[in-house]
Amino acid sequence: MTTSLVGRLPLRTSRGWTSKRPVYAADATLAEALGSRIPVWLPGGELEQFTALLGPLRVTELGAADITFRPADDAPVDMEATDLVRRALDMLREDLQRNAVAVAGSLDFPWEDLAPVEVRITSSLECLVTLPGGEPVRGPVRTALDRDSRTLWTVDRELLRRPSEAGRAIATRFTEDRRQVAHSWAAAYDEAERGREAVRLELAEERVAQEQAATDAKRARRLAALETEVKTAQNKADGRPSASTPLPSVTVRPAPAVPVSAPREFVDPAALRITGIRRTTQASPSAAGVPGAGGGASVRTRLTPPAAAPTVPAPRLVPLPPTSTARRKWLWTSCARFWARSRNRSGCAIYGTSTAWAPMPWTRSIGSTS
Repeated sequence: MTTSLVGRLPLRTSRGWTSKRPVYAADATLAEALGSRIPVWLPGGELEQFTALLGPLRVTELGAADITFRPADDAPVDMEATDLVRRALDMLREDLQRNAVAVAGSLDFPWEDLAPVEVRITSSLECLVTLPGGEPVRGPVRTALDRDSRTLWTVDRELLRRPSEAGRAIATRFTEDRRQVAHSWAAAYDEAERGREAVRLELAEERVAQEQAATDAKRARRLAALETEVKTAQNKADGRPSASTPLPSVTVRPAPAVPVSAPREFVDPAALRITGIRRTTQASPSAAGVPGAGGGASVRTRLTPPAAAPTVPAPRLVPLPPTSTARRKWLWTSCARFWARSRNRSGCAIYGTSTAWAPMPWTRSIGSTS
């Protein structure tokens, strides 16, 4: 079934079955007061069980915030009834906190706001409801709780003990299990009449909420003070004048012209050509560089060819000494280095060209090459 079809389903209202809209939903007390003037849905049970269907059925709910109560006269405060109702409210709070914590927390305003409630008995009482279209509707009621004035209105003091009157009026301020609240009120009123004093309980959730509220308020005050200090320090650092001090006139000077550099000119490498050849000199390797090489260094000239692409250098090979004497020096030097790194150094001695290089004479050889 589509949403459009659900929104056109016929409903049982205070004015009979109807499929037309608007249809209104209200508490049982309010439905009784306004049922003859507007179509109020009668679901057959507590309205809170059917709140999820109000949207699909296109039913408009009338909450406590939409209702205004008007007594016939300005009745005085009944002090005896007020004292009894206040003690009954304390008993109701204790009962719900002990047996229905979720219901106790569903009150739409703090419990402390019920402490100064007053009871006034008037000759007649009516409720005024402003519909969403702006049309006002009035209806008679016998008991009502006005949150704004902290007043419990009633036309008869005996109605204060009934769950269907004062109990229902108080239960409208809860969002969960209003039926249980109304019946718990009757029991609490009876306990208050018998003189029983309520035990003030403080739930862990309430204490956490109070501590969190105090922490948030303290944090807000500290942040406000910190912002004030930061702004004051910034004003002092910048040397800003106060709001009452007139600002000095400012002369706007034009910015100096920025010189524009000449554009860069690029050269095409293909258009270049060689105009001369440079001669360079290169020294031949000396005898000191290679053992056994003779003679001094000769200088020769060569032509410098055009630069070519870089190539990978060939591996460098170390040539063996050309003469037998140099070969013998090279072999014994390598042997000496090997035995110098080993533990047994008695095999050979280091051989060099002078006594500085050969502190010990050449005594014997291992695997002689001579």
